[in-house]
Amino acid sequence: KINDLLEEIEHFKKLNNNSVELASEMETKIAEITEASNQLSTPDEASIYMLKDMGIEDYQVITEDLINIGADIIGYEGILGGTMHFTEIRLLNYKWVQGRFEDGHYGGYGIYEFKINENDIEWNVIAEFTDN
Repeated sequence: KINDLLEEIEHFKKLNNNSVELASEMETKIAEITEASNQLSTPDEASIYMLKDMGIEDYQVITEDLINIGADIIGYEGILGGTMHFTEIRLLNYKWVQGRFEDGHYGGYGIYEFKINENDIEWNVIAEFTDN
């Protein structure tokens, strides 16, 4: 019986070692995916130049503004008490933003156009659709 317990302990040690290795591999993959995502969400140099020319030094201001107006611009109502909000936003260029939205029950995607006014950002919906 003791030998069975010792074998079982060794088995669990191997499982633990495998788990630690898998966790390390997962952390590496997450870092790679995060880096790729950051590259995708960074606008091209021409767009950054155009935004600076429009008075926007930090393009995050645009995505933050869209997050703040969230439910006001999303053309779909939340269901079952949910409120539509953005979960992902990508600045595509100096005119358009792509956003992923949801309310916790269903979601969708949209393309939004922005215009920089003196102290304001004006938004228009170009297209939206839901996953359902």
